[in-house]
Amino acid sequence: MSIPTIAAILIETVRPRELAEFYSLGLGLAKPQPSGESHIGFDIDGVYLGFERVEAAKSIQHGPVSVWFYIDDIKTVFGRFQQANAAIIENPTLRPNGETLAILSDPDGNIFGLIQKKD
Repeated sequence: MSIPTIAAILIETVRPRELAEFYSLGLGLAKPQPSGESHIGFDIDGVYLGFERVEAAKSIQHGPVSVWFYIDDIKTVFGRFQQANAAIIENPTLRPNGETLAILSDPDGNIFGLIQKKD
């Protein structure tokens, strides 16, 4: 039996282009690619991160799901997200396992994390 892999992470929003640009700037990714008028996204090492437009009248509820990104340089990436006006939940903190973690939220309030593996 093969091991399942994550194909895509989709985030519903009233402003897909703005959120895609936010993550592109913060993570230093290539320009996101639109797919029709209501969707935009990009590939991150084989996993598609997409942003789907929903009507403002539709209730967007943020649940207990967060997206975490492994990165090489947490200070640089954290700084880019600060410049993009991410809300900081937890500054970069060295954990007992040797990884450094930071927790932020995007303009829609979605929580995401940054992880720099131990050296």
